This record gives sequence, C-alpha cells and structure tokens, in this order.
Amino acid sequence: MKRAIISSIFLLVCIIFFGCGGATPPDVRPPVVEPEPAVAEPEKPTVLALGWIGEDIFRVRTSGNPAASAVTDEDKQKTALDKAVSDAQRKVVEKFVITRITGLSATDDIASTGIAIQEEFGPAIRSGRVIQELYDNAGSCTIIYEVELENLKRRVTDASFKEK
Repeated sequence: MKRAIISSIFLLVCIIFFGCGGATPPDVRPPVVEPEPAVAEPEKPTVLALGWIGEDIFRVRTSGNPAASAVTDEDKQKTALDKAVSDAQRKVVEKFVITRITGLSATDDIASTGIAIQEEFGPAIRSGRVIQELYDNAGSCTIIYEVELENLKRRVTDASFKEK
C-alpha cells in the first residue's frame, strides 16, 4: 500500500511537471526593436582631382580665413573667399614656375621665369574660376580653383612652345 501511494505521487508529479511545460525551455525571443527613422546624412563634398587635368586644365586647393573686421556671416564668407582665391592664384603661379624651371636647361635664365610666367599666363590665371567652395562654422573657406587654357600644360612645360 505504501508502494502504491508513492508510485501515484511520483506519477502525479511527473504529469504536472511535464504537462505544464516545465521541461520545455522558456520562450526567449529578442525584443522587438522599432526601426529608427532614417536621418539624412550631411552631403559629402565631391572629391575633385587636383593638378593637371588633361592638357588644358590645372587645379589647386587653397583655404582662406575671414578678415578680423568682418562682422556678419556674409562678410566673413566673402573675405575668406577673396583670400582663398588670391592664395590660389599665387599657388598656380608657383606651380607653373616650378614646372617651367624643371624643364629649363642650364643655359636658360631661371631668374626671369617668374616674371615670364606672370606675363604669359597672368590673364588666364586671373580669369580662373572657383569650382568648389566649402565653409566651416568659423567662416573659413576652402576652394578648388581651376585655370583653363588651350594647350596649357605644354605651354607651361615648354618655354619655347608657340601657339600656331
């Protein structure tokens, strides 16, 4: 009789344990995450090539800071752009002089090369254009300046080249 009671208690415990899902693992589902609305990424500037672009175009990147006297954001941007353009024109002349000097022979006059570059390419350099300008929060400006002239590369590298 004692054996029948223990067997029935054991059977009852087994039925309760297995019947109520005690042997099955708990339902572990990852929490439902609501998708966040897409945030527009700030537009990244297009990366443009610098230096010689073909035979007719030369590009440089320069920066300019706003004048201390500039008060409004518009004035800061304008003065920074003016300084950047001025610096770009100076850099173009420097690059052209370096390019011309490396192509000169030992008997050529190196001292007058800068003056010759200014006279020959000054109008083209001054009429160059800003093809990209970026401003930071302080009003500083970074530009890419482009000079375009037919056969520019050949004219710069070869002092004796004359357009036909």
